[in-house]
Amino acid sequence: MIDFDTGSGDTWVLGADAVTKHPHTKFDAQKSRTFAQSVHPNKWGVVYGSGSLEGTSVSDRVSVGGYVILHQQFGVANKTLAVLDGFKIDGVMGLAFPASSSMDVTSFMENLIHGNGDHVLPLPVASFHLQRGHTTGGEMCVGCIDDSMFKGKLNYLPVKETELWQVQCDGMVIGNTLIKGTKMLAAFDTGSALVKVPTLVAQHLVKHLPGGSKLRSDGIITMPCNSHSMGSFGFSFGGQMYKIPLVDLQMGIYDEAHPSQCTFGIFADDQFQNSKGESMAILGDSFLKTVYSVFNYSKHGQPSVGIAPLRDHVS
Repeated sequence: MIDFDTGSGDTWVLGADAVTKHPHTKFDAQKSRTFAQSVHPNKWGVVYGSGSLEGTSVSDRVSVGGYVILHQQFGVANKTLAVLDGFKIDGVMGLAFPASSSMDVTSFMENLIHGNGDHVLPLPVASFHLQRGHTTGGEMCVGCIDDSMFKGKLNYLPVKETELWQVQCDGMVIGNTLIKGTKMLAAFDTGSALVKVPTLVAQHLVKHLPGGSKLRSDGIITMPCNSHSMGSFGFSFGGQMYKIPLVDLQMGIYDEAHPSQCTFGIFADDQFQNSKGESMAILGDSFLKTVYSVFNYSKHGQPSVGIAPLRDHVS
């Protein structure tokens, strides 16, 4: 299973000789008639929050949704360190921009957009509907937008820097109140499960949560488990609010020593910065499951991310 990741510019699969903790489907070059590797293959490595990978870059035929690139470059991971522990994926297709890639290669989507595939891409986009709740699954539409998934019009947000899909966020909202001090840059990341914000932003947020809420030293926000009257919570983009159901933010008891305190699904983390050194939030699946998202590469203009609320029948 491949993870389509807007938070990474790297595409890789597990090699046949990679040692992993759990069983995975692995890429065996000897079974591919279209595999190609240079005499002096480029070595690469990538570090994630959960671990790291090392391997070599290769070329092979890659097909997604009927679109084919005959000589797509990607990485074959021969050495892994904890990166896949607890994950069922066998590789990643990076959908971020080339500046975020450790391999310095043209991505699958960029190749399609610039006409290097066997078919012309109707639109320079990758669109997502991610399954809500604790279930996995969803839909990625390559070169298309599924109007049946969302209501209203897509709110297109200009990308601030073509590295990750980072946009300007007005801030977080409780009820109808925009929380002062929570304006931030935010990157939409389909490869992350969580929502992480800069510590300074988290400190402002906690002041508006129910009494007894705390920002702990490990970056976790806790609040009383009996806090059922907080009201709606969400993020504002371009003057429009996008709500996250509280059920998606309730993550159970913090620990046995604090049975009355529950973990809130927004975490403080200062490790994410753009190339200018500016802190930014990471909006992962906890947020993206509540909207339909369109990642517009815009062949001749400024890239943007379009978001819209899901239709009532879509979950």
